[in-house]
Amino acid sequence: MKPGIALLAFLPTMSGCLLGWDPLHELLDTDDTGDTGDTGDTGDTGDTGDTQDTSNPWPECPLVILQSATITLDGATGDWDGISPAIEDPQGDDSSSYTGDDIRALYVAAGPTDLFLRLDLWEDVNPSFQNDVPGTEGRYRIVLPNDGTYPHLDTGLAYDPGQGWSLGYNGSGPSDIPGLSGPQYVEAAGSVIEIGLPYSVIGNPTLMMQVEAVVENCCIVDWIELDNTSCINFRL
Repeated sequence: MKPGIALLAFLPTMSGCLLGWDPLHELLDTDDTGDTGDTGDTGDTGDTGDTQDTSNPWPECPLVILQSATITLDGATGDWDGISPAIEDPQGDDSSSYTGDDIRALYVAAGPTDLFLRLDLWEDVNPSFQNDVPGTEGRYRIVLPNDGTYPHLDTGLAYDPGQGWSLGYNGSGPSDIPGLSGPQYVEAAGSVIEIGLPYSVIGNPTLMMQVEAVVENCCIVDWIELDNTSCINFRL
């Protein structure tokens, strides 16, 4: 398990875990004085017109250049052909007490209207991960701090026995973005989870930093991260 960089504080509820954020989690540098990589500042040396900005504002995490794709949320991986993993995670660094908690890779692709995420596991997804009491504890999360309207975006998802895998189910998050919940944003099959996030719903970000994937056994007492990945940055 690799230690995450983002500082998070979580608030447990009776029916799951709502997500909160540490106010000391300073991600976005709004002072552009003297920057040489920003594309909007007068005198920048890194502005090349329509060329993608490759400056990295958070060097602790590598900058990944996204490939363009339109993905169908069906749990199949054929429409991801040619897209390399943004993060790879070793096998066996999870908890021995659970199945479906060992992350294999995170893929990211930029569609014309949606950001697409794919989380691969070393074993099949666990439908008992319902973000609830012992026996149904557990959730999957992709943390996406960004420069948009909702800078603390956190795409928690869990299994809804009535609808299948669902974003934000049972308080798994996100809790502060209107409309960003339900099964229409996610599909899972076998060892693959796919998520599609409309840019207009998530606040039209242009930069995401310290992005990482996490599996947790919320919401038992003293719940922990079962596995997490290293971090990346990317521009949209």
